[in-house]
Amino acid sequence: MLLPGERPEELFRGDAGNVGISHSYWTASLMFGIARRIYVAGLSLSVLDAALGTLLGMGCTPQKPGEIVIVNLRDHSDRIRRQLELLLPSSWTIRELASR
Repeated sequence: MLLPGERPEELFRGDAGNVGISHSYWTASLMFGIARRIYVAGLSLSVLDAALGTLLGMGCTPQKPGEIVIVNLRDHSDRIRRQLELLLPSSWTIRELASR
């Protein structure tokens, strides 16, 4: 699943666009609730990614633990791991995909 790196509601979009993006976020949250492995690729979890970070925190429940796999070509994996640890229940594991 590819999620946009923007907020679900923006002033520059019309009502229909905001409804569409919001629906996608809620759908993703439900999918995260049943997923057992989530790959985080190209996501820095910066301030601009706050909506996606919140979505991960809402969708990943402690009742159904899973695994987050960090796929990042840049050297931000440690920072992303720390941020994910703040967002996710402790029952979820976080690992980095070995780079080539």
